[in-house]
Amino acid sequence: MHLANTAENEQYVGMKYSNDWSDAEWLVHLLRLGLLAEGYIYPKVERGLRDLGRERLRLVQERTSHLLSLEGWVARQTGYKPRVGEIREWKWTVLGEEGEPQSWAEEAFSSRQAVLSTLDEQIARMEKILSQQVQPNPDYEHLQTVWGIGKVLARTILLESGPIGRFAQEGNYLSYCRMVESRKMSNGKKKGEANRKCGNRYLCWAYMEAAHFASRYYPPAQSFVKRKSQRGHRVLGLKALASKLCRASYFVLRDQVEFDPNRLFGSSSGTRPENRLLGVGQSSRQI
Repeated sequence: MHLANTAENEQYVGMKYSNDWSDAEWLVHLLRLGLLAEGYIYPKVERGLRDLGRERLRLVQERTSHLLSLEGWVARQTGYKPRVGEIREWKWTVLGEEGEPQSWAEEAFSSRQAVLSTLDEQIARMEKILSQQVQPNPDYEHLQTVWGIGKVLARTILLESGPIGRFAQEGNYLSYCRMVESRKMSNGKKKGEANRKCGNRYLCWAYMEAAHFASRYYPPAQSFVKRKSQRGHRVLGLKALASKLCRASYFVLRDQVEFDPNRLFGSSSGTRPENRLLGVGQSSRQI
């Protein structure tokens, strides 16, 4: 089976009429000439584990939505805005004033707590399966040395990236992770954007989360984001940091080495990105 990459295969421009038959004939012609641009088919054995990780992410987002909604609902009912961590331990009888009927409010509060308890149980079950299947992988340990990437993000990156060897260069991987700016220029002016959402949105989310954590706990990352944010919004600085972390992760996975923070923010402009990260003339065992 051949999976055609529709973003790279263009229709023959000389045709005045086209339909499904002509499109199929054109694709067969490209395949016969060896010019058919193909996409990557994720292995069926590992596809279920990747989908399980995506489903876990959806449940986590749903749980966060319930927590925030319940936080605001309690604030409207009692006049006090609790912390998210307090909601799981609270009993509604403690929240109400003395003598005030709490039957309907208590029922609504207990129902929402039951939903949160069910989500916690299912998420814990999924995380147990994912940790058992992904943790023995050596790439899992290497990724956790990158700033801002922990166990959850490392699993997400490994499952969504697949074999890193399918990306010829770091630029291909950055484009797949939506870390490359989309811009159409003409005569020095921006004329539009194209293919902004072409790529893996889960990897984009993972590296943006890593950038958030890195900018919070590592001073060099904080300075970098602050410097980039002076040109515009803070999101631009976080996006630039996420792009750097994505590039570093590519070389960490490709060369089977640990992350070296001393080369992440190198100022040498005459060397290639991989040389700034891994060092010129050094073996991977020294990193």
